[in-house]
Amino acid sequence: MGSGAKFRVVVPGLRSTVHDWRRAMDAPASELPDLNPAQKDFAKRFGISEEEYRRSYLAGLYGERRMQQTAEKLGQIVAEILSGLGTNLELLAVKNDFDMDLWIFRVRKIGDTVVDIPVSDELGADLLDSGLPEYRNDLRRLIEKALRIQ
Repeated sequence: MGSGAKFRVVVPGLRSTVHDWRRAMDAPASELPDLNPAQKDFAKRFGISEEEYRRSYLAGLYGERRMQQTAEKLGQIVAEILSGLGTNLELLAVKNDFDMDLWIFRVRKIGDTVVDIPVSDELGADLLDSGLPEYRNDLRRLIEKALRIQ
């Protein structure tokens, strides 16, 4: 959690974009993460130089940090929407499901009922990239439907 968030952020695994890779390839050697013995062994067994492995790992760390920040931003938006829908709704967690291209928002309703609300990566990206109210409204409607709020 960060920036005062009261929800848990789950971003499993390391994923990177071309931008993350370029940043890692341009990073000075002094910024490359150290490898543990298992990582060094892996690099050796697969004929990868330690520096190449370190850069690859750094790209993954950049991607993880980017996804954490995205999850926090989306979580803040969902928390704001929930606060506008009622006082008995709480965002517990935000999780990225890479395999399904989804964000999963875990929400607690009245009586401790927990609902997982899937939201497409596409809607999340559109909302954050554009900031257009129509995407926020789409997200609000999706949340209302999942929580059965009229």
